[in-house]
Amino acid sequence: MFVIGLLVAGCGGGGSGGPASQASPPGPITLAPPPEPTTVQSPGGDWLALAGGANPARFYISETGKVRSIFDVEAVTDGPTFGAGSVEITGLDEVNGVLQAKGIQPAGGPRPVDLSCTLSGTVRERSSLSLSVVCSDDNGIVYDETFGLRPQPGYDAGSSLEDIAGNYTLPRRPDTNMLNITADGTLFGMYHNGPNCMVNGVVSIIDPDFSFLDVEWTMTNCIDPIGIYEGATVSGFAIQSPNPNDPPGSYYFLLTGLNDTGFYSISVTFEPT
Repeated sequence: MFVIGLLVAGCGGGGSGGPASQASPPGPITLAPPPEPTTVQSPGGDWLALAGGANPARFYISETGKVRSIFDVEAVTDGPTFGAGSVEITGLDEVNGVLQAKGIQPAGGPRPVDLSCTLSGTVRERSSLSLSVVCSDDNGIVYDETFGLRPQPGYDAGSSLEDIAGNYTLPRRPDTNMLNITADGTLFGMYHNGPNCMVNGVVSIIDPDFSFLDVEWTMTNCIDPIGIYEGATVSGFAIQSPNPNDPPGSYYFLLTGLNDTGFYSISVTFEPT
């Protein structure tokens, strides 16, 4: 649940003056624009936008410019759309990048199409990100939205392989979801959440000062009702879970892949055992 706090400033006063001493009504308040940056701004952060009555849009961007995202494209899916891409900074604060995206498949509905998206905007490091997202399918533009995003706490918590090393499971089917991460970042186990596959891969440090870890794994020996995961490699982030309802030491994994059948995604929180 997201809670937005509003700070309301009030004014009051008193005195013994008569009608001639009535105060003039206050004039409009003008907010000064943020100062122009003097150094190249980093796009890194866990960026969140609450857009009207729609579901939140979230963009996870590492210090290297790698992007994973979740937002809604109602024209082509009735659930969240996951994206993967990258951004770079031109000048001091201009953000430009590309994203491949695809929504989840509705129950009983047609498989959503792959989308090609462009990203553009400006960033104030660790403070604000204005981002325009334009996505197209084979027939043209299906999504055009501009977000004002704010950083979420926890990104600057730091990361290490020692912290993530351990054994994990998913609350759903804990007996067939087993993930082991060793102190050198080697990852192996079973992933049974839709597909039922063996996984082997690696976790690596992006920047030890920030909380995103890089993850890549390959799936084999799959029992796969969709038929896209056997031999597939996915990559993305493992992030210390910010959800207070998750057990301490949980990690959120947001991974995506691309093969002959198109774009696909994995979004799960692993809990320590």
